[in-house]
Amino acid sequence: MYTFNANLRVGDIILIRGAAKYSKLIAKVTNGHFSHAMIALENDIFLEAITGSGVQITSMLRVSFKDKTNVVVLRCNFPNEKTRLSSLEYITRNFPIYQGRKYSYKGAVESIISSRADHTNGGYFCSHLVAAIYTDSGFPLINKPVYKVTPNELLTSEFVEDITEQVISPYSDIALQRIQNKGEKLNCIDAGGSTASQDAKNHNKLLKVTAKYFTRYGLKAPQRCGDFPEILTNGSNSHFAKKLDYQIIKKYKEIGINQYVLGEKFEADFELNWATIQSEMDQYGYDYANDLYGSYNYMLITSIVKLLNARRQLSYFESFYNEWKFKYFLLKVEYHTSIIKHLSEIMDYYLDILNNVEAALPNYFDDFQETKKLIVTHVISKQVDPEQKTELIKFIKDLL
Repeated sequence: MYTFNANLRVGDIILIRGAAKYSKLIAKVTNGHFSHAMIALENDIFLEAITGSGVQITSMLRVSFKDKTNVVVLRCNFPNEKTRLSSLEYITRNFPIYQGRKYSYKGAVESIISSRADHTNGGYFCSHLVAAIYTDSGFPLINKPVYKVTPNELLTSEFVEDITEQVISPYSDIALQRIQNKGEKLNCIDAGGSTASQDAKNHNKLLKVTAKYFTRYGLKAPQRCGDFPEILTNGSNSHFAKKLDYQIIKKYKEIGINQYVLGEKFEADFELNWATIQSEMDQYGYDYANDLYGSYNYMLITSIVKLLNARRQLSYFESFYNEWKFKYFLLKVEYHTSIIKHLSEIMDYYLDILNNVEAALPNYFDDFQETKKLIVTHVISKQVDPEQKTELIKFIKDLL
């Protein structure tokens, strides 16, 4: 069984062969092996368009593979450094404008027939999303309309190379045994697993159940919840904005979006206790301890990036609420506060494990510090947005 390693970078394209019957059908009618596509963002998350959730953020923790032949990872070969930075910065800065948009069933079907018209209606299907983001960044991958691009056609782009061997690694026997001992199973996408996020489903449901309110006021129903702030604060809508705000928050609360996030677990290993880790270290020795120390440092640093992003979102909605007083903004303040709370607890857990490893093997303290330095340097080097990189470096210096 396989998963991604730390070599994955922003903009990498992942093609997958799913296990469902419709996945096999998609692969067959598009003359290839793969049925799904998604794009890597920074720090172990992906952006993908899936049925049931639309365009959503997916954690690497929800993506594993039973058979290595059912996944391929492509990386773009840009003509120069300026184009590379421009395209990847666009992806890093602008992926939220795609997040939350609806899945286009009609677009997915018509991508494989002769129709030349675009019937995606503001939504996306998987390979369409990947092709669209790169085209919008100024670097189109294939010379055809993005709404006609199928997963297997991404393989034919003259601008990509196969880097699967660099970014896919097998699970260790220790990790597999740990998962078995916890009574859990790997979420293998090519063996019936799903990346569908309940949080994304909840927000997609909010779009569906509030659509009638927008159309009632003569507005086009938004494609993503990220459009709500602009609609509510638009001066042209001021005569009904408060009522619309009330209708949105009523459905928001009925769906239980904040309640779900409050109880959500964000990391698979969050409850792995120190006694288990210490037992594994005693059994497998220093090399295992050093690898584990590196892994927890990597998860700590990537969690910091998620925390900084959540804080940024919290700041936006606090400002929106202070200026406009819409209660929807207050609910989003509560939402991001819950995420920050979870991430802070997870980071405290990682720090405790790292400190315990250092204390358990004091003779190797200098080795551990070198491992930490390599991991931190590696994660920082993967950051594309200069402002985010600077913010991350400052936070790490203050923390470590």
